[in-house]
Amino acid sequence: MNAHHKLLQSSLLVLTCISINSTALAQTSVSLNDCVGITSATQRLDCYDAVVRSGINFAPAPAPVPALVTVSAPVATTLPQEFGIETIPGGAAPNAAVSDNRIQSRLIGNFKGWWPGLQFKLENGQVWQYDGQHETNFSEQQNPLITIRKSVAGSYWLLVSGETVEAKVRRLK
Repeated sequence: MNAHHKLLQSSLLVLTCISINSTALAQTSVSLNDCVGITSATQRLDCYDAVVRSGINFAPAPAPVPALVTVSAPVATTLPQEFGIETIPGGAAPNAAVSDNRIQSRLIGNFKGWWPGLQFKLENGQVWQYDGQHETNFSEQQNPLITIRKSVAGSYWLLVSGETVEAKVRRLK
């Protein structure tokens, strides 16, 4: 028996097995979970076809979740007013009970970027100052949401929502 004949014989055997398998699947109640574990692509496709032929009612897809949520109410800070107070000249020592290392609030007014000495007035009453030496420009935003985080080294970094560059800041008030 030559190699071509052996190949034809094995192909016929595989096709017969698939045909028997798909016929058996069509005659039984099949679920999608039954198909997931099948490693052969052809047999898995036959299994999915059998699911469709069995007339299973699929649940409707869940409603899409909006990708962007607009916040119209003021965003509450996640920490007490002591966050960053140790950076204020003459300020108190940090509160040992404060365990979170970030706050969120809204910047009051127009934001276009930062430059040396720029002050950030926040909706929560805090005032922070850019502590860097470089000017950075961004697309203009009105009252953007900001996050200020405390680094492991003890410095504070401000991130404006929608941006990827942080500014080193210190709290003034």
